[in-house]
Amino acid sequence: MADAKASYIFGALLKILIPFAMVIPGIVALAHNPAIADADKAMATLIKTIMPTGLLGIFFAAFLAGLMSSVDTYLNSAATVWTTDLYKKFIRPVADDTHYLFIGRLFTVVFILVAIYVARFATRFESIYDLAQTLLSFFQGPSLAIIVLGVLWKRATGPGALAGLIGGIAFSALLMWVNNNATIPLFQVSEPFLYVALWSFMLSLMLTIVVSLYTKQEPDEKLKGLVYRYD
Repeated sequence: MADAKASYIFGALLKILIPFAMVIPGIVALAHNPAIADADKAMATLIKTIMPTGLLGIFFAAFLAGLMSSVDTYLNSAATVWTTDLYKKFIRPVADDTHYLFIGRLFTVVFILVAIYVARFATRFESIYDLAQTLLSFFQGPSLAIIVLGVLWKRATGPGALAGLIGGIAFSALLMWVNNNATIPLFQVSEPFLYVALWSFMLSLMLTIVVSLYTKQEPDEKLKGLVYRYD
C-alpha cells in the first residue's frame, strides 16, 4: 500500500512538469517568430528555425521513438484490460495462455483500426488543444466522481462506479454535441470544457450513489486501507 501511494505522489510530481514542457516552447516560438498565425505550427517552426541539420534529424528520431513508445504502451494496456478484465472474466474464463495471447493481439489490431478511424475527425477541431480538452472533459468529471466516492464512502460498489463512469461519459458526449449543434448553445462560452466536466461529475456522483445503494456492498476486509477513516 505504501508503494502504491508513493507511486501516485511521484507520478503527480512528474505531471506538474508537463505544463512547463508544453508552454515554454510555445512562448519561445512566439518570441522568436511573432508572425506565427497557427499555434499548431509553432513547435515545428521553432525546431526548423533554430536547430542545425544534424541535430534536427536526431530530434525527429527521438520524437518518433517517444511517439512509438507511447502508442505501444497504450495499445498494450488497453488490450490487457479488455482481455483480462472483460473477455476472460465474462466471456471465456477457462482457456490456455495461447488463446488469451491471440485475443490480446486481436484487440490490439481492433484498437489500431479504431484509432485510425477516430483520427479522421481530429481535423474538425480548430487546434490540438481543443481536441485534447474536449476528450478530457468526457472523462474528468466521471473519473473524479467515482474516485471521491470510492475514497470517502465505504458503501460505494464496483457496479455503482461502472454505472457512474459509463453514464457520465455518455452524458458528457451528449452535452458537448447539444452545445455544438443547438441554435442557442447550452454554455455561453467559447470553450465549455469545464462546464461539461462539472455537470458530468454531478450526474456520475448521483448514478454511482444510486446504483451502489441497490447493489451488494464490498466485504469489510476489502475496504480496510482503501477508504478514508474506515470504521
